Amino acid sequence: MWLSCRFVLRARRTSLLLALGTSLEPAARLTLLLRHRSGVVYLTAGVAASSRGGRVEVRMPRDAALSLAELAGGRAEHSYVAKIKGLSLPLAELVYEGYMPYSLYAVAKGKAFAVMRKALDVPSGLYYVEFPHSLATPLKYYRYVRKDRRAGGDSGMFYVLQGVTLFLREWGVFEPGAEAGYVYVRVWSAGDG
Repeated sequence: MWLSCRFVLRARRTSLLLALGTSLEPAARLTLLLRHRSGVVYLTAGVAASSRGGRVEVRMPRDAALSLAELAGGRAEHSYVAKIKGLSLPLAELVYEGYMPYSLYAVAKGKAFAVMRKALDVPSGLYYVEFPHSLATPLKYYRYVRKDRRAGGDSGMFYVLQGVTLFLREWGVFEPGAEAGYVYVRVWSAGDG
């Protein structure tokens, strides 16, 4: 399972932010596969640094990160999808497959998030949203549906994290330049989380 990710290059450390939706043991040593848009896959190491709100920070050796940035033409931030070797997240039942209307917000400021507006008759819990795309393997991410939503209004909507939204725009999953449109998704139930 390939996940959207974002490189954060800082002066003292380099991190990879993953929308994983599950926590990792702090200081766990990881083997990462990073796939460039061209289809080339690179292997590197990392250490789990922190997990918050479904996002996991993985620290990478600086020389490896700089090499990957150079291979991406100096723009590594959204140039790769990532996979943690040996980690698989169980999928339960497919609850929806088809097009969802979406709206993007605050795109001009560089801080975008998306709302997929399809009222699904599903209980509160943990869901896995898959974006089938032109990649050989789809992009996926875990996301909680808020437990306090009621019928009507925004029930059944899926909110896409800012980092994931920017990633999906960069890779052309959300239509470039459009603030609203349709995206093809598969939604999997992952139980109560």
